[in-house]
Amino acid sequence: MKKLGIRILSLLGTLVLIGALLSPAVLAADATSAVSVSASSVNVDSTFTVTVKVSGHSLASIEGMLTYDANVVEFVSGSGANGTGGTVKISVWDTSGNGSASLSCSMTFKAKAAGSSSLTFTPSEIANSDFQTVSADGASTSVSVVSPTPLSSNANLSSLKVSSGTLSPAFSANTTSYSVTVENAVTKLTLSAVAQDPDAKISVSGSDSLSVGSNTRTITVTAPSGATKKYTVRITRKAAPGSSSQAPSSEEPVPVADTIRVTVDGKTMTVVEDLTGIDIPAGFELSEQALNDNLVVCVRNKAGIPLIYLSGEEVSGFYVYDNERIAFDSYAPILLGGVAYLPLEKPRNLALPRDFAAAELTVGETVFSKAWQSQTNADFYLLYLCGPDTYVGFYQYDSLEGTVQRFVPMNTQEVDSPVTEPVPATGVAAFIAQHWLALTIAVGVVLLGLTLALILVAVRKDRSHKPDRAEQKDEAEGDFLEDLDGIVFNFEPSEADEPSAEDDHKEE
Repeated sequence: MKKLGIRILSLLGTLVLIGALLSPAVLAADATSAVSVSASSVNVDSTFTVTVKVSGHSLASIEGMLTYDANVVEFVSGSGANGTGGTVKISVWDTSGNGSASLSCSMTFKAKAAGSSSLTFTPSEIANSDFQTVSADGASTSVSVVSPTPLSSNANLSSLKVSSGTLSPAFSANTTSYSVTVENAVTKLTLSAVAQDPDAKISVSGSDSLSVGSNTRTITVTAPSGATKKYTVRITRKAAPGSSSQAPSSEEPVPVADTIRVTVDGKTMTVVEDLTGIDIPAGFELSEQALNDNLVVCVRNKAGIPLIYLSGEEVSGFYVYDNERIAFDSYAPILLGGVAYLPLEKPRNLALPRDFAAAELTVGETVFSKAWQSQTNADFYLLYLCGPDTYVGFYQYDSLEGTVQRFVPMNTQEVDSPVTEPVPATGVAAFIAQHWLALTIAVGVVLLGLTLALILVAVRKDRSHKPDRAEQKDEAEGDFLEDLDGIVFNFEPSEADEPSAEDDHKEE
């Protein structure tokens, strides 16, 4: 019976082992972690974004710790992230309920001091939509913080020459007003200017074609720091010989004949292409923009946002030109968290994340009529902005802490746009992953049946070696009778047994 018990325990252990091998915990695939930064090198006091991403199959949640050098950088904010002093705890969940191919957490950090900091993510628990633990290794990256070199404010010219005539007075970097007189035969005058700082930028306004009389050209030098300096050259073209009159001299430039007019908020405004004396916003440079089949002067930043200067009866200034809508919006940058952002109109084909709905947001004295509020956390809003690093897109504003950061959807199903599903597994692995429960039950039933059959065979075999009590009794009785057959009974009386005379006498 001891051997029978050992066999039963072995079969049950095999059953448990096979069930464990077919369980989802083992079938759950490994995940991959990654850490990235928006910029590998940043200046002191600037902000940057750190993104932790875990990719796998049907992920439901990720938890872990991000460590960094608190002496070099500091954590500012992040949805699903909380911490300070060199450690941030990350906890992100899939909100769709169906699992996601990847989950991520974006955090805003600020550079504190020059140096280098590693950013290391160590996962503590990752689960899939079947509530099974998924294994994943950690990941890390690094960021360098540098002290910015002060930008030059040198906006002087090192030389200024004219293609005809002679400058009066002679050129000097500190002299900003000059005059030159040319003959009537000179119809075009070219100015050649060189800046003292090779990184400074030079722009020249005014036509190089000369009218009879006074003409004005302006050279604007913009230093790397943004400082500007203007040099003015007044050009007098003489009248033709024998002419009875000469065009009157004018201190103002000759207006352009082809004036371009546009309508903004129901009011007619004029496009101004001569930006002499107009302060160009920081980060923007002179450029050109197609408008109503015309090519007009504009200023443009590195993100490609064009600003066109418009003049009206009541107000004049730069306006953002939206080429998609063929419309103008006021240029009104605002400060969020001490950083300047430019509000823009959301493109029509850009889907809005599902969790957000249209709302009005007030930040200080600025009212955002085009904002979207989270329906699960009323403290968070979305704004469509052009950021200081020229990123254009959704930004998430935390009205409770007054911070803003680029908005990154937590999973692929968070926005109302086509979602690319992960490629499903194929072959035997896919069949087992899809039908693991049915396979486990089927194998369990088969093994249980085999176990019971083996138990019955073992019991019968054991009985065949041990006859029952009735058989043992019959066998014992047979052995007893055989022993009796071997016994010889002698019934002849012995002499001792014969009666004596004395006994006979007694009997009488």
